[in-house]
Amino acid sequence: MKFFVALATLPWTRSLKVSIQVNVSQTQCANAAPNSCCKWQGRCEDGWVPRQPLREHIGSSNEECCEQTCMSFACPDGYVTNAAYRNNVGWNADVCCDRTCKDHSCSQDGYRVTPASQGKVGSTDDECCSKTCSLHSCGALWKPLEERAQWVGSSDAVCCEPLCAMMTCGAGWVLDGSKADQVGASREDCCAKTCETVTCPRNFGIPENKKHTAPNDESECCQPTCRQHVCSDGWVTDATRNDLFKSSDEGCCLKKCAAFECQEGWEKNADAKELLATSTETCCLKSCSLHECGTGWLANPSQKDVLGSSDEDCCEQSCALHNCGKGLTLKPAASTLSGTTDDACCETELCSHMRQLKPAGHCNGLSKEDCGKTYVESEPTATDSKDASKSVKHFVRCFFDETVSLCRINDNTASQCSDM
Repeated sequence: MKFFVALATLPWTRSLKVSIQVNVSQTQCANAAPNSCCKWQGRCEDGWVPRQPLREHIGSSNEECCEQTCMSFACPDGYVTNAAYRNNVGWNADVCCDRTCKDHSCSQDGYRVTPASQGKVGSTDDECCSKTCSLHSCGALWKPLEERAQWVGSSDAVCCEPLCAMMTCGAGWVLDGSKADQVGASREDCCAKTCETVTCPRNFGIPENKKHTAPNDESECCQPTCRQHVCSDGWVTDATRNDLFKSSDEGCCLKKCAAFECQEGWEKNADAKELLATSTETCCLKSCSLHECGTGWLANPSQKDVLGSSDEDCCEQSCALHNCGKGLTLKPAASTLSGTTDDACCETELCSHMRQLKPAGHCNGLSKEDCGKTYVESEPTATDSKDASKSVKHFVRCFFDETVSLCRINDNTASQCSDM
């Protein structure tokens, strides 16, 4: 900032106006020479003030006794007028004006005086210089603009140009990955149209996962829907699947029983071929190979391939369901034996007693203690014509005859005993 002294603040100018008469006081002009300005009775013209001290100046005219102020000084190029200096005495740019940044040379590389700051008052780098783009480092998604190196700026927007990776493409467009590292500022520069913008032919559509992808060709976007598919024999159109992107009977149609494949153990039901194949039971008939016989029934191998689903159709009755005649009882494990007669299912009640004894080859020779715990097997004799014809085995209990002190065969026999 320039130092200046306003004329009105000086003691010897307090009574001066624009046109000032030289008033000589005894103090100012004591011992003054006869031809000094102290003797001049004229007035300083507008924009002039008395020279000081007057006694040291010789003359009797405005130019000799007065000096010009900055009031009417015209600042040259590179300077600007400052009203505060109007009463300064000196009549030169350094006294009357403020220097501007126009002719200032910045001392640091990468700084310059801008056209806008040329008219600004200043004479230092801080006052006149601004940083240029040559000192700016562009961000990751920007590229330096060489032609803007001397531009004043310190931001990506001023000093750099954006890469396509910054582009927001908008609806119907997607960033072209091959251009992400290229410079671009428009959708056409950086983006590609997506399938979302494609109009497909009738019965074709765009799957959701393709809508936001960029195809090489529009034909890649459209896929046939179930509306385009013709169901085969044994299948019927399913309207709820019309908009699915399928191209098969399984994907687009409902299966009828005519096309249903029955599992092993089932046979097709000819009367159900037009029904929708909602289950195996709807389309097929069960064979006995799949039936589980109930309590008291046994699987009948001869019925394996016969259609049926009941014990009566598929099984044979076990002896567990048979009621034996008088004096007879069910054979052991009767539930595993098939039959509906006494011969097949029953045995004499003596058989259960025999099973509690030990078998032996003969009774003779056994001790009294062992005799009562033993039975023997006897073959039918020729006189037993009825039993002999059936080759039925007889089981006879041993008993101890006290009269002769001998173990012998009891007369009570049991025949047709099983599991002996």
